[in-house]
Amino acid sequence: QDAGHKTLGLVTVEDILEELVGDIQDEEDDEGTVNAMRELLPYLGIVVLIAFSAFFSGSEIAFASVNTLRLQSKAEKGSKPAQVAHYICQQYDKALCTILIGNNLVNIASSSLATVIALQLVGDSGAIYATGVMTVLILTFGEIMPKIVAKDQSDGFVLLAAYPLRL
Repeated sequence: QDAGHKTLGLVTVEDILEELVGDIQDEEDDEGTVNAMRELLPYLGIVVLIAFSAFFSGSEIAFASVNTLRLQSKAEKGSKPAQVAHYICQQYDKALCTILIGNNLVNIASSSLATVIALQLVGDSGAIYATGVMTVLILTFGEIMPKIVAKDQSDGFVLLAAYPLRL
């Protein structure tokens, strides 16, 4: 309808209902939202994978630098997370292998995902861009910063990381 309330074209039942009750969400409206979410998923995947990288990197340095006597004391006082963390410290060589494999897997996965995105965005040269960007992101947020924090807060970090690494 135009400003004079004259019909200018085909009127559907949906148009009439929307005049009466307001906007109606339907499949066509949802497709735009779903498509937008699908486009964001790879980026969200990269963020999640870098967070896992941060967890593994932090765990590596935290278990290497934790005060084992303090941890053992907490374990003896009945702290379950401290008991699990102490067990992992006693098996540090095995835990380190698990941590390093996990870190490599998530770093490779995030870089691969970034490469797919970059190839879609800029074509064949996308791999070069993805390599550069992911190197900076992984080193900064997946390696260096988590290790600085975990080294500084190793006693608490091992308690948080104990159960996930024990699985």
